[in-house]
Amino acid sequence: MAIETRDYSAPAAEGQLELLASNLRDRNFEVVIVDSSADAKAAVMERIPVGAQVHSGKSKTLEDAGVVQELMASDRYDFIRRRTLKMDRGTQGDEIRKLSAAPDIMLGSVRLQAAARSALWPQAPAS
Repeated sequence: MAIETRDYSAPAAEGQLELLASNLRDRNFEVVIVDSSADAKAAVMERIPVGAQVHSGKSKTLEDAGVVQELMASDRYDFIRRRTLKMDRGTQGDEIRKLSAAPDIMLGSVRLQAAARSALWPQAPAS
């Protein structure tokens, strides 16, 4: 059985980015397309209100851009991960689940290809 491999070294084509952005916007996501990790971090951080309760899915893009590290180190935001890492999963599992389920801001990322260009979006949870 042959294993299919993909080359992720080239940036995504502009058309791919715009199609993804359009599809996400149609679903009420705010989409920001950036050219560098520094731009990604700045775009995300400027959209998070001081004092907001913030959670993120596991995201190499957010980690590589320094967003997770900024949230972990900053007292300007209530980063859920910083709190849940100090909690005991055995005795506080329900509390961890509840904290993670409804933050003010949920961060995620989409990476079309392993390139500097990424589409990142902060979003508020649905009511």
